[in-house]
Amino acid sequence: MHTHPFNLARLTDQITTWANHPATDTAGGQVVLLAAALASAAAVGLAAQALGSLVERLWLAADWPTWPPPFHQIAAWRTIRRRRRWTTAACIWHQHREDAARALACGQRANPADLHAAEQGC
Repeated sequence: MHTHPFNLARLTDQITTWANHPATDTAGGQVVLLAAALASAAAVGLAAQALGSLVERLWLAADWPTWPPPFHQIAAWRTIRRRRRWTTAACIWHQHREDAARALACGQRANPADLHAAEQGC
């Protein structure tokens, strides 16, 4: 079972074997089987939450000022870089929006592709 953890066919075969075991014919056996299934689901949920928190902390650099020195500088650099890219994209978008408003005030129609491209850059 542990040699092929992602083999779905082997997993379903093992669960079927456990479900067909004579001990599961009794109420106590079914309660134990249900408790094992619920405990497994809870364990998988906790593992997914822990992995999600780790990814969020690393990728989004949550609480990066508290990180130890070598990682602190890397997170600071990434955060500054991300903020600079966002600010640049937002400035471009606002400029295109103002150009479109000026064109509309003059009775002209601005090219919507420019604003759409700026939206994609944000």
